[in-house]
Amino acid sequence: MTYVDLNLFFPWGMLVQTVRAVILFNFTQAFLKNKVNGFVTFLAIVGSTWVYGAWSLSFSAAAEYEVLLSVLYYALIFVVTALCTHGKLFGKAAVTVFASLSYSVSSFFTALIFSLSGIDAQIFAQYNIPLSILLPDLLVVFVLSLLYIALAKLLYNKFVHSFSTGSKYIFLLFSAFSHIVTSYIYVQSYQILDGPQHAQYTALHPYADTVNTVLLCLCFIFDFFTFMFIIHLEKIESKNAEMERALLKNQLDYQQTAMLTEEKKEFRKIKHDFSNILTTVQGYIEIGKPEKALSVLQNTYTDLTGLAGFSVCSNETVNTILYMKTQQAKECGVTLTTEITEECSVKIDDYDLCRLLANILDNALNAAALTDTAKFALIRIRITETDIHIHSENGFVQTVHKIKKSDIHGNGVGIIKEIAKNYSGSYKAYSKAGLYYTDTVFENRILSKRKTSSYS
Repeated sequence: MTYVDLNLFFPWGMLVQTVRAVILFNFTQAFLKNKVNGFVTFLAIVGSTWVYGAWSLSFSAAAEYEVLLSVLYYALIFVVTALCTHGKLFGKAAVTVFASLSYSVSSFFTALIFSLSGIDAQIFAQYNIPLSILLPDLLVVFVLSLLYIALAKLLYNKFVHSFSTGSKYIFLLFSAFSHIVTSYIYVQSYQILDGPQHAQYTALHPYADTVNTVLLCLCFIFDFFTFMFIIHLEKIESKNAEMERALLKNQLDYQQTAMLTEEKKEFRKIKHDFSNILTTVQGYIEIGKPEKALSVLQNTYTDLTGLAGFSVCSNETVNTILYMKTQQAKECGVTLTTEITEECSVKIDDYDLCRLLANILDNALNAAALTDTAKFALIRIRITETDIHIHSENGFVQTVHKIKKSDIHGNGVGIIKEIAKNYSGSYKAYSKAGLYYTDTVFENRILSKRKTSSYS
């Protein structure tokens, strides 16, 4: 059985320190953002760890310094992490602490797992260790750290973002669990072939040790690049979400410009005839027909709004969405009625408000457009200091077959539910007397942290 001396930095001491550094690097990529790029962060963390590893070997014989050396290492890594990543110092410190705990706890569980094969746990505290134990030990420690990251991100997404954000990618990390079983079988086989049996087996299969070592290294490489692939997919999804947000903002800006243009046209028409209107109103009052004067003034007010006849809100996003959907309703032959009760300004994020309101209106208009007689939709919005309530009513096609609500009102229901949930709200839908109703209630507040949806 081949033994390696970890008192020598190269190559096996260097390998141990590399695994330690890569675990920390993985934590930074999972929860922090790089100032330059991941490669620079990787080089900084791994390089500083190698320097520390080579220097700390001079104290290897002094066990009393072990705790102090560990503290110095993570203090060094905290400084490197702070220099290479964006974010608050508390977050960077938390990542460093969790990485250190991951390494320590994983080492403990690895010793526990391998002890089931009859290995004395004391062997993991020695500097002269069988290679057949060292490599599986490092692989299992690394795999367990990936599982900790996966669980941490699932909890982070649950409480800070939304449960579905990135979760579909994180579950890929659980595929690394199979390598723990592989490592256990590998160690157990060496326990069986210990001593003379191992020498005899090696004589018959001279490349067995090399093949097993290469396979374990390939497992390590595969797990590392799987993790990096997951991080890459999450970054792409994040960029896509930001692009979607920017495109939506541009669309709103364009529609607001269109609204202003239409208003200017209305004002020009009114301005041209304004003197005639005032003269007419004055004439009606002088001849004792104030009701006629009131009617003219009311018609003039409707023209001045220039917003196609729906209620006006102080929030520009609401106005723009209603303007857009009113045009859409006209195109599909649906009568859209809106009612707004505004007791307070809207506090929720414009992006969330836009997506939520647009999907509610889209679902209502699409369902109403399919009917032959009930081509109408009603949207009632109530804005208070504490919450926002959006109620919708519309006609829909009833069939004798049982269908899901999502079939009636589209895939946008997932977006509505998720955004409402982010603001501690709810979405309910039901049909009654040939009409379809929805009620969306959520808190009128600013989110402390940006929550994103996994839906597109």
